[in-house]
Parts: sequence; C-alpha cells; structure tokens
Amino acid sequence: MTGEEQTSRAPLQWEERKSNSLLKGKERSGSIPSPSKGGLGWGWGFLAIFFSSTFALLARASTALPSFAETKAAYRTSESLLLDRHGVPLSELRTNPNLRRLDWIPLADVSPAMAATLIAAEDKRFFEHGGVDWAGLAGAAWDNAWRTLDGRRPRGGSTLTMQLAGLLDPQLTAGGSARTIAQKWDQAQSALAFEKRWSKRQILEAYLNLASYRGELIGLDAASRGLFGKAPAGIDAREAAILVALLRGPNAPARTVAQRACAVAAIASPGVVCEEVRATAMVALAGPYRLAARWNLAPHLAAKLLKAPGERMTSTLDADLQRYAIDTLHDHLAELATRGVGDGAVVVLDNASGDVLAYVGSSGEAWRSIHAFSLRRHSSTTAPSPSPPSAACTSRRTMTAASTER
Repeated sequence: MTGEEQTSRAPLQWEERKSNSLLKGKERSGSIPSPSKGGLGWGWGFLAIFFSSTFALLARASTALPSFAETKAAYRTSESLLLDRHGVPLSELRTNPNLRRLDWIPLADVSPAMAATLIAAEDKRFFEHGGVDWAGLAGAAWDNAWRTLDGRRPRGGSTLTMQLAGLLDPQLTAGGSARTIAQKWDQAQSALAFEKRWSKRQILEAYLNLASYRGELIGLDAASRGLFGKAPAGIDAREAAILVALLRGPNAPARTVAQRACAVAAIASPGVVCEEVRATAMVALAGPYRLAARWNLAPHLAAKLLKAPGERMTSTLDADLQRYAIDTLHDHLAELATRGVGDGAVVVLDNASGDVLAYVGSSGEAWRSIHAFSLRRHSSTTAPSPSPPSAACTSRRTMTAASTER
C-alpha cells in the first residue's frame, strides 16, 4: 500500500479524539478505584489536579495555535515571480539571501513514496495517536537511560505533530544538543492541541513544507529540486530515504547521511538496495546544490522590479512575444557577428496603448543590459507600466544594428 493510500484510508476518528481518551476505557469498565479505597485518595487527587491543569493548558494552547490556513497564508518563498499580462510566468528571482524556500506543495502533489517513508521512519503510529505517542515516548525515555550510560546520543521520541509544533514555535526547539524536559512537555501539549484543530493530512503537509533538509534548503520543493532536480511528485524510494535521513541531521557529512538513508530504506522500503541509496546520496550531496531559476525570459526586468520575497508581479509583457523577441535578437546578432556587433536590445510597444509587450535588455549577462525605457511602479502587486513613448526613448545609450560598443 502506498503512502497516499495509507493517508486516504486512515480512520477519521482521531480528528475528534479528546485529550482524555486514554481514560475512557478504564472509566467504563470501572477499573479506576474509588479515591476512598486503599488510602489512595491523595494519589487520585493528585492525578485529578494533573489532568485538570493539562486540560487548561490545552485550552489555552488551542486558542494560541495558528490554523492550517493561517500557517499556509504566512508561508513565504525566497523567490519572487514576474508574470506576463496573461498570468504566465516570465522570470523567477531569488530575493531572500538567507534561505532557499520554493512553493508550498499540497500533499496530493507529494510522491507517495516520500509520505510513506516519512511515516514509517519517523512516526509509524502517526494515524493512531492523538499528537503524542505515549508508548513511543516511554520507550525512548527507557532507551535513553541506557544510551546515556553508554555515552550514546539519546533518541527523541517526538511525533511528527510534536516536531511540527517545534517548527512553528521557536521556543519549543532545542537550544543546545537536546530539548529540556520543560520544552518536551510544552511540545507535547502543543501537539495535542494541534490535533484538535488540524487534520492528519494538514499536519503531514505542513511538516513537509516547513522542515529543514540541507543547509539553506527549507521545504520539500526546494530540497527535491535542489538535490535531485525534480518536483516532489517524482521522488522515488531511494531519494525519499535520503530526504528523511536529512531531517535528522541536515548538515551531517554525506557519508553519515548515506548510512542513515540505508537504515531508513531498510524500514520503509526493504526491497531497495543499500548501495543504490548510498550512491544516490553521495552524488546528490557532492558539492553545492543546483537550483536554477525555473523561468528566465525577462531577467533584466525582474531584477529591476522584484524586491520582496514571495512577491508576484504582473507585467504588460506577453510571454510568447518575449520569447520570439529573444530568439530573433539572437539570430540577428549571429548574422551581424562578422561586423563586430556582439549585443543588442529589443523593445516592442503597443502603439495604441503604449504598453511594453516585449523587453529584452541584452543578449548576454543580466547586468550588461541596455535599459531602453524607464518604468514606474503603480502598486506592490501590479506590474509597472511604461512611461509615455516620448519619455521611454530617453535611454542611457541606444544601440542599433550598425552601432558598436566602445
């Protein structure tokens, strides 16, 4: 069964599960003794206070937590996008130098192998628990006692929901090598509150889009394209194992990631050969990641106009005409190469409206552009429109086919 099928067939009861569901079975069977029996009144009184305080914390946390819609709306890519007059992408430009984050990817557009591998390796009871896997947490605590004695690194025991809570609230993240007990407790409370408001699919989708994978690569879209050169829908089992392994140590050495990825694959995809996973990891993690702009038809205009991360600006350009102008300029310059002409520019205006329909600043590098007209900004979301034709012709330097650069 694929990860997507597991997701779609998952029971829906967890969406309405109450935080005190663990007590319901015992309450119905009468296995909880009366406080007056056996001198245990003080113990059950303590538990009553404990659970009352927990429910109060959950109520306060639920009101403070962002909704899924709010989280998605607050998401900002590191790129800005210039569109043509019909909404077709023209150029993509990175405008956030601190991180690399691309589009928010719906869970339906994520490879089933990626979703299945993540759940199998990180939270195998994801569709069963209500935010905290108490059995897994207890097992991790017991295991960590021995790990501490042996000098090994402790394992976390956090569910995907708990990890998501840490991604959305920096105060819940570890300040040093591990989270404190207080942070772990607060993280668990936030996870329980999340499961009261978010669906399992929403939790999984948000986690994949907000997690750090490698260096400055944030979110599955950036990681998938930067490391493997493909969209998240095309991730296979080997690549999924590598991405999940990176979640545990985004900046770990390539050999360490490869070894972890083999262990992940053994859990999630036993049929995958470790050597294939290792080879894929070593190639993907060798040197800087490769993430070119997906659209680059109007780089000069994009560099002039786009400033804010996540900005989408509609221009007066026409993508088809812009592409034709680029091809025509390249062909024309090839014919004039023997005459010492090595560069040029193209501006196409609509005579009736004055709209700029095509703008090719140069045939070479972006910063060698010849600005043939000036633009003025009308709003933060609407593309600039050209100045009147008389003003538009006041370029710094006009180049023609017969002129040469001195």
